[in-house]
Amino acid sequence: MKRAKWLVTGLALCLLMLGFSACVTDNPVECDESDLVGLWYNDANPQEFWRYYSNGDGYTWDESEDVHENEAQPFKWTLEDGKLTQYHIISISGSKIPKGPYTIVEMSHSHMAYKDSYKKISFTRVSDH
Repeated sequence: MKRAKWLVTGLALCLLMLGFSACVTDNPVECDESDLVGLWYNDANPQEFWRYYSNGDGYTWDESEDVHENEAQPFKWTLEDGKLTQYHIISISGSKIPKGPYTIVEMSHSHMAYKDSYKKISFTRVSDH
């Protein structure tokens, strides 16, 4: 009986450890700031655009909400060790609201994806730097 109890307990611990390992986030891919520079659209909403400049400035807008690039939301961004952080700038106060860090899990010339603890977002490059 004790042996069965230990077997069941051991099996339960193994299943618990397996469950926790499924929650581990993807490792960041190697990329540098120049890989991010350019204009991207969100694959889930091709009317949502993100423009990254090499000086750390950026802009985002969503044409499905009738917002265009000349009305875009400005942000600053940093990329360190595959972690992207965006600081959205509030126009009234100039305050910066951080978003992220996001882990970049895919990066190529034409495609990028990053994720946080909740979701993965994929992007396609519209134009080069």
